[in-house]
Amino acid sequence: MPVERAMMEAGRVSYFRLTDPWTLDEIVEAEDNGVFLKRVRAAVHTIVDVTGSQTLPTGVVRLYDVPTAPLKLPGYNVLVGASFRIKAIGRLFSHVTGNHKLIYVDTLDEAWAFISHKMADIERAVAI
Repeated sequence: MPVERAMMEAGRVSYFRLTDPWTLDEIVEAEDNGVFLKRVRAAVHTIVDVTGSQTLPTGVVRLYDVPTAPLKLPGYNVLVGASFRIKAIGRLFSHVTGNHKLIYVDTLDEAWAFISHKMADIERAVAI
């Protein structure tokens, strides 16, 4: 399956694994057309594991038109194992949307460590 998605950490982390070849429609379908993300009130962080994907599908720029695209939502977006091409498109989306919470890491462990740290920061801030 080229696009796998799971909600983790009690709905606070949306995890995707993309494997070539994948399509934009498969991402939209995997996130249930954003049904969950439209209802959520808190920041949802996203981890996208692209270690199995070195290319981008035709029309990937249409992701900007998806209302629940991760870069349009509050929360951090962590790309794992991104190729130069995927990083370039990520920077473009980050610039266009004004969301500069896009992080690149090499391993899934690094991604989870980063997200766990950010969630702990939020919990500490709420507790004050």
